[in-house]
Amino acid sequence: MQNQFIAGIDVSNATLDICIISNQGPQSFVIKNEVRAIKKFFNSYADPLIIGMENTGRYNWSLYEALKESVHRLFVIQPLHLKNSMGLVRGKNDKVDAVRIAAFIKKEHAELPEWKPSSKAVQQLKVLLTERSHRIKNKKQLLTQQHDYDRMKHLGLDKELKSLNQKQLKLIDEQVIIIEKQIERLIQADEHMYKQAKLMRSVPGVGKVLCWMMLAKTESFELITEPRKMACYSGSSFC
Repeated sequence: MQNQFIAGIDVSNATLDICIISNQGPQSFVIKNEVRAIKKFFNSYADPLIIGMENTGRYNWSLYEALKESVHRLFVIQPLHLKNSMGLVRGKNDKVDAVRIAAFIKKEHAELPEWKPSSKAVQQLKVLLTERSHRIKNKKQLLTQQHDYDRMKHLGLDKELKSLNQKQLKLIDEQVIIIEKQIERLIQADEHMYKQAKLMRSVPGVGKVLCWMMLAKTESFELITEPRKMACYSGSSFC
């Protein structure tokens, strides 16, 4: 392992800050968060790298696509794991964060599950949940705005704006219903996910949204397979 290269990646929407640790010390790079740029960068390393990056949702997708068939070993770290790790304090500087992630993965990778490409069904579930989440967030913002319109009566804008707001809320509700139906059809069409969803929803207090989130976050329980690890991932004091 003396000659092993370690890579830490701080992921953002447009760019990737990368720290490569080797016998020559750390090196820092910034590349575009695009499949072509990622493949070009990591293909320049003939020997397998150990790569660590934080799970940032859709910003990771280009990395997943670029590295799914590469020789490199990829580890996706949950934000809570990074936050709770001794000696690792998340900073505001992307370059520094990449260095910290590299140091973390160098020390901890032997205890972490190696990333594997998700099934198509799990990928679709994650996309649909993200779309649903955005609409729910937008709905909350629109509901908050409704309370502000009463203050605009003296401007004569309140009625018109309320009407537009309500139309938008109705459209969002309709779209959320469509997305939720798509999610249910997706799960029902996948035998493995359907069995897991049925078991989870038989537990009192576990509703459809929690069930969907658990399937997505655990990669349909391929990523997390032990109760203790699930408790730790959830931030439970029982882990």
